[in-house]
Amino acid sequence: MTDFADSHAVAEDKPKLKPANENPWYILATLHGEQPEGADFLNYDRSLHAKNRRTWNKWAFAAFTNDQLEFLRNRVDKEGNPTFSSEELTPNNGFDRAEFKKLWSQRINCFGGTNIEIPNPDTYKDFVNNCFNKYFNVEGLIFFGDGRFDYAVFEKGANFNDVVFFHSADFNSAKFLLQSKFCNVVIHQHAGFSKVKFSKDVEFNDAIFKYIADFNYAIFRNTVYFENVKFKFSMFGNVIFFGEFNFSNTKFDEMASFTYSRFNKRAVFDNAIFSNDCSFSMVKFKNDVEFQSVNFKKSFFNNSIFSGRADFTNAQFLSCTNFSKSDFKKFPPKFHGASLHEGTVWHGATWPDPPSDKKIAQQHVYNYERLKQEMERLKKHEDELEFFALEMRAKRVVEGKWSGKRWINAAYEWFSDYGRSVLRPAYGLAATLLLGAVPIALWMGWGREDWFWFPKLKNALGLSLANILSLIGIRKDFFDADWLLILPAWIKVLSGTQTLLGLLFAFLIGLALRNRFRLK
Repeated sequence: MTDFADSHAVAEDKPKLKPANENPWYILATLHGEQPEGADFLNYDRSLHAKNRRTWNKWAFAAFTNDQLEFLRNRVDKEGNPTFSSEELTPNNGFDRAEFKKLWSQRINCFGGTNIEIPNPDTYKDFVNNCFNKYFNVEGLIFFGDGRFDYAVFEKGANFNDVVFFHSADFNSAKFLLQSKFCNVVIHQHAGFSKVKFSKDVEFNDAIFKYIADFNYAIFRNTVYFENVKFKFSMFGNVIFFGEFNFSNTKFDEMASFTYSRFNKRAVFDNAIFSNDCSFSMVKFKNDVEFQSVNFKKSFFNNSIFSGRADFTNAQFLSCTNFSKSDFKKFPPKFHGASLHEGTVWHGATWPDPPSDKKIAQQHVYNYERLKQEMERLKKHEDELEFFALEMRAKRVVEGKWSGKRWINAAYEWFSDYGRSVLRPAYGLAATLLLGAVPIALWMGWGREDWFWFPKLKNALGLSLANILSLIGIRKDFFDADWLLILPAWIKVLSGTQTLLGLLFAFLIGLALRNRFRLK
């Protein structure tokens, strides 16, 4: 069977990979040497990386404007410590230009390069189609000019923590085969991660995307962390998340789109802020999803599938919200403490069947009860009735199979659809009239020469109708009082039953009309 991720990817030509250590930009980033074999996030030559970082940043210094230098000096980590040392941001402090040129010549000559000039720091950094077969650590490097890593393959892990891209950073169609990190990274212009594939865990915690972040058609095979990230425009359309996904405390300043994406495991958006439109249309949540304490502006969940729990506890919906044609497979969404907008729509939504487990059914009751309360507050009467009906169905499981309450509950649905149907009680009223008339007609014709009951049906229907309407006292207007007194006992019992059923069905018809026309 074809792997879904492979069929999901857009067909494209794949250029031949080039060794990274033959790339002048890679040589410049590792001027004092590459990380040794077997290096990873925990075990790498920190002293070597510190030298490479310092040399790169001092070389790049010549391209920075005063505003950019001010931005770099103000960068701090979670503990409030400066991200970049004053030494890195001072051009002539400990920087030997002659030694720099010597190292460049030695490194470039090792890989067959001759008479290759040191590039200018303001030109774009071309790592396109490179294969990095050693741990690639550029933590804290400052990129002036675009950084291009399209189609690159990172075989041994990559560390882009604390990197600052003053222009675009593109990783389109790149492959990260081991763990990769982009924590605290800043990308000032376009961030391209379209069709990228992360085979292991990836972290973007505390990253800042100042313009468009394009992750369309990306594939995340393992756990994904986007905690405390700041986005301007973000695009996660047609993305596949195979592992858990965490977007807690993240801010989306402009449009955010997750349209057609798929979350195979738990997804967390707790405390996220969507300051503009966000779209989760046609999304498949295969597992639980949490939107606790999220602030939404205009949001779209239409045509999405929720296969696990959807938790919107304490969420705030500040504008229209669309859940039309969404499909809640097993659990109704949880909105306790949430505040929905009057523009919330549910038409065409599919709700789960009541579960057989009483504890789960009780949770269904609580969730529907909360939705009913919100719809009542918003004066959305039809939605309120819908959630009341769903709540009552779930209650039948809680009440127990042989409970009298369960059967009353079921009868309320059968005969009136929980006060929403005019036709069901009308049918019941008609059945009461006809089914009562037949035995009365048989009794009227019994024992007589013209005993055949059918001609008596007209009179029987009259008596049956009079029985149903007996509370308004019309029986004596159409039938002799003495004759009524000599009726057989079973006819009297039947008449009383018709009276009670008529009253019940009339009440249910009135209730449905009241609910239909929102009468008080």
